[in-house]
Amino acid sequence: MNKGNLLVLGSICSTEDMDRRPYANVPGTLWLSGFCRGLQHLGLNPIVVGHVPERIFPYGKVFLNPKKTLDYQFDQRPVKYINLPLVREPSLVIGYYQTTKKILKTGPAFVVITYNPMPYNVISARFAQKKFGAKWISILLDPPSDTFSGDWEEYLCNYGIADVNVFLSWWAYSNFPYPNKYHFDVGCDKAIDAEWNFKQSGPIKLLYSGKIEDSYGGSRILAKTIQSISDPRMEFIICGKGSCSMLNEVARVDKRIKYMGFVSANQLDALCKEADGFINVRDPEHRDNLYIFPSKIAFYLKYAKPIFSIKTPGISPVYDDLVYFPQENNGNGLANIILSFFSSDFHEWGLRRQRIFKYIKNNGSWKSKCRELITYCESLGISFV
Repeated sequence: MNKGNLLVLGSICSTEDMDRRPYANVPGTLWLSGFCRGLQHLGLNPIVVGHVPERIFPYGKVFLNPKKTLDYQFDQRPVKYINLPLVREPSLVIGYYQTTKKILKTGPAFVVITYNPMPYNVISARFAQKKFGAKWISILLDPPSDTFSGDWEEYLCNYGIADVNVFLSWWAYSNFPYPNKYHFDVGCDKAIDAEWNFKQSGPIKLLYSGKIEDSYGGSRILAKTIQSISDPRMEFIICGKGSCSMLNEVARVDKRIKYMGFVSANQLDALCKEADGFINVRDPEHRDNLYIFPSKIAFYLKYAKPIFSIKTPGISPVYDDLVYFPQENNGNGLANIILSFFSSDFHEWGLRRQRIFKYIKNNGSWKSKCRELITYCESLGISFV
């Protein structure tokens, strides 16, 4: 592909930056970097237009240095902005617009992809669409705003009529009532083909990593799950930012809980390799989780170890054969399925583990998922070459 034909409007921070700055958007960066790697593996060369995410001043810096923050293994064009109240949003709009316009003047952009519709990237995508005839692919990864009511007509009015709307959430994809929609949750990295050795006599290490808080993230469900498991062999390794009052109270009296706090990518990888299984929790009743796919599931899959997860509406049915979901979709149910698993003979798990390897190899990788998206777009007359 000729340079300049494919634009991606979104930020990809470096691994070093994510380890250094607790407020970096780790899930967003991992998703978009995986997506762009998938495009690169197909011979495409996306130009990434993005800014350094930061909490607004006075909690964050007024000016940020993109050279020390963004991941330049990709062709990234940094957007500078002023991180002050009232100034930040218009500054981002102007920065994205000017950077996008400058790139488009050097050569045609046949496709522009926005990673989560925000005013600053939507305005630039509309400009490319109307002025240069580019095709716009809009990727929605979470609720478009805190006040979004679920009215998809309102969504199109506020965030523009893209040529293709891509949804990470299975619920959002299924309920979007307009054509030219596509479901793309997340790709998986190559599975680690190491033997799963569970020692009956040793501790059973279950890892949770993610945001820790009192609302939609499900930390209260995690606390209830731990309370419902009395087996002294269980160890619960908890990594992530934030705090949950109920989980803190449980951890105060339950010495099986090991709070690790915010850990680096390398530390998390080491903990995942040591773990016997993973726990994923989100509140299935929280409105925001209709629009969210918990990408941590795909992150865990590459370790080919059992994943015990609450089933939220954003999770596709394809994971029913790969992940253990409880019949009772709460902390008690999650505890029951964990206890049932570790008291079994693991024959069923051996079959499920082979399905994980097969899924990642055949159609679960970033490359495979990007190829399928491109094939769908080409069926609509959208060319990537």
